[in-house]
Amino acid sequence: MPASLLAAKLHFPEVRSNLVPRPRLMAILEKGMCGPLTLISAPAGSGKTTLMGGWHANSENRVPVAWLSLEPADNDPLRFLTYLTASVESASPSLTHSITPLLQSPQPPPPDVIVPSLLEVLSALDGDLILAMDDYHVIANVVIHEILNNILAHLPPALHLVILTRADPPLPLARLRANNALTEIRAHDLRFTLDEAASFLSKTMGLSLTREQVASLEARTEGWIAGLQLAALSMQRRGDVDDFVAAFAGSNRFVVDYLIEEVLSLQSEKTRDFLLKTSILERMNASLCNALTGESDGQSMLEELERANLFVINLGSDRQWYRYHHLFADVLHQRLMQSHPEDVAELHIRASAWLEQNDLLQEALHHALEGRDMERAGRLAEAGNYEMLKRGELVAMLGWLDRVKELVPHRPRLCLDKAWALMLTGQMEEVETLLERAEELLNDGYAGEDADYLHGSLASIRCYIAARNGDFARALTLGEKALKIMPETIHGMRSVVYLAMGGANILKGDSAAVVHCMREATRLGILGGNVHSAVTAVSTLASQWMIQGELHRAEETFQEALPLALQPNGQALPIAARVYSGLSRLYYEWNRLDEAQDYAQRGFELGQKWGNVNTLVTAYVMLARIKQARGDFHGADESLRAAEALLQTRQTEPAGGEWVGMARVWFWLARGNLEACERWRQTLEKQD
Repeated sequence: MPASLLAAKLHFPEVRSNLVPRPRLMAILEKGMCGPLTLISAPAGSGKTTLMGGWHANSENRVPVAWLSLEPADNDPLRFLTYLTASVESASPSLTHSITPLLQSPQPPPPDVIVPSLLEVLSALDGDLILAMDDYHVIANVVIHEILNNILAHLPPALHLVILTRADPPLPLARLRANNALTEIRAHDLRFTLDEAASFLSKTMGLSLTREQVASLEARTEGWIAGLQLAALSMQRRGDVDDFVAAFAGSNRFVVDYLIEEVLSLQSEKTRDFLLKTSILERMNASLCNALTGESDGQSMLEELERANLFVINLGSDRQWYRYHHLFADVLHQRLMQSHPEDVAELHIRASAWLEQNDLLQEALHHALEGRDMERAGRLAEAGNYEMLKRGELVAMLGWLDRVKELVPHRPRLCLDKAWALMLTGQMEEVETLLERAEELLNDGYAGEDADYLHGSLASIRCYIAARNGDFARALTLGEKALKIMPETIHGMRSVVYLAMGGANILKGDSAAVVHCMREATRLGILGGNVHSAVTAVSTLASQWMIQGELHRAEETFQEALPLALQPNGQALPIAARVYSGLSRLYYEWNRLDEAQDYAQRGFELGQKWGNVNTLVTAYVMLARIKQARGDFHGADESLRAAEALLQTRQTEPAGGEWVGMARVWFWLARGNLEACERWRQTLEKQD
């Protein structure tokens, strides 16, 4: 997401200078900031966001606020955590940005791993921080509710949560209430009093009404702010105010429908046309509006709507991005569907085209699907997949593919994209079915410009699978086929092929070929931005030097990998754990135990944050061997037991289990427990 649009999600909606003072509510908010949670729960149009914005602008404490505007797309836990983290980091620059690399890693850890790391970072706050989430009612994912529960249960003292929502979230509100840990502002609190209604209608909306007229409107709307605003907009161009006030009655929903129709009828035809055509957008800027209307006055129209209080909300101080109030947008969209249903699909396609041109692929895909342009949707999905695969964002890629799941069986590239993502995340069950379907589509007269790439990608995946299964001859044959077919400009994918072929040559015992393949995998990985492949290749090559006894050469090669595994800010990417574990093994062989322990501990900490079982097993084994070398047999036994327990609950590579077994045998030998060694040998014989 571009920085300007991300900033819009993290930026307080701008507060008007003529905002109605609400000292009674400000006092509640101020007092509530001493506790863990403030809940502002009320129907649409009650002024929740405006209240929070007013408090933030006028509070004497000036506590920094991490603001996050939520939308339905944020039901993806990874996306939710990414934006939540960005919000916190933008509000508190002093925090170390150690969570973002986890979220952007090739295989992000599950939320139950990320959240403790996030809480650990938040516990280092050097001052109070408020985390405010607007429109939380759009969140329906149970996983995200559990994340919020977890954060609330372990909330650092310096952090305060504020939730703005139309419906109560599934949190333990009764318990929090009983423990005086919850501050609540409800619909009845937000309703304007008679004095507040008078101030709003006079100062904000510019109406001169009698006390009786204000009282009548306040009573009929029950102080509901959106109703009063709509009524005021309707009255601004009327001469029969008394008649209007007398006729004004009904439920909130009726009031909204009736008054928006009234408000629309008072606008010029040009303004109505602008409102209806842009009602399909979640958010908008001038250029996007121009793309939908065919005009060039988008900026002036948006600013005029804002000046007229016509339910348009400015999403940033730079006046670039806006959105309509949800109630207003809903009715506008219904009106568009009723009056111009034939235009709706075309408007979505125009929006999709503009968003694609501006690198907003997620939003472009949404509008392509809404416009039922499945060819465009498929192409956008493929473009997004390629970028995510190159960056190693595999979990996000699978979520993206799920949005177009009905297209996958009909497009070979989508089949292969999903096969790559599943395979690289260890989910092999569906991979062969996807490969067979892709092959069927490619052989059935497929004539796309990317045919060579797709045939090469198909061979690449099968090469990778063969290498993992130990079939080095088949892996090498398929790898050569993939390299021959695939365009030479696809550096990142060719890097993966060379990496797989390098693994196959290790099994074959061809050392020279291993070096060649790993060097090519590294070179192409760097060229193609595939850091994961490049670091894996260099680390694998260094491990081969160790096996061959060339320890100094191994150290040089591991040190070559280290800069590749670091972010520009010096933070280690998860793949750095592979380098750390290699250096730990190397320094152990040289009996440089302090350095060996330091790198093993670094690998362990990254493994915990990443949730990668192979990294954790390696770290446990190295820590056990180091403790054993220092005579700490109790500590060594504890580390080995932790590794063995991990193997019972989590799946790892076969070599991981073998390495733990060997470490346990070394431990028994050091303790003189030959009977245990013999039992282990007999168990291996039975398995063979």
